[in-house]
Amino acid sequence: MGDKSYSGYVIFWCGSILKSVSRCQVTISLSAYEAEMVAIAQGCQEALGVLHLLDFLNGNAEMPIKTIEEFLKANVEELPKVLFVIRTDSESSQKLLQADGFNRRTRHLHLAHAFVQRLIFHEVLVIQWVSTDNQIADVLTKVLDKVKFEKFRKMMGFI
Repeated sequence: MGDKSYSGYVIFWCGSILKSVSRCQVTISLSAYEAEMVAIAQGCQEALGVLHLLDFLNGNAEMPIKTIEEFLKANVEELPKVLFVIRTDSESSQKLLQADGFNRRTRHLHLAHAFVQRLIFHEVLVIQWVSTDNQIADVLTKVLDKVKFEKFRKMMGFI
């Protein structure tokens, strides 16, 4: 595996998997929180992309926000009025994302942190803690024992 962390997430729509991703992160994380933050930000970007695609397929020809930079600069009225949920088994990530501002340990993650915090602040995103025993994305990022693997496979809808 090396020094780099893996990001993994599963995007569900109406109970079915639209996309599942497992990839090596481009940078080396200095902490578990940093690796989790990178994975959460990537998952949010993908989820927004899926929401924009669904909106487009429903006949809305214009995609109001095309890039992260546009999203961070957007006015509240321009933000999509949708809600999605990110489930993380990292309590520190959940707490730091729901807190205001940065601290000395997180300031180097400014862009990813600000992006996700803005989604939370404008109620586009809800971040929930989930027990490691129920973290489906672990099947994409870790070597699991047979029992956990089969449990997560079943939770993803695979028999």
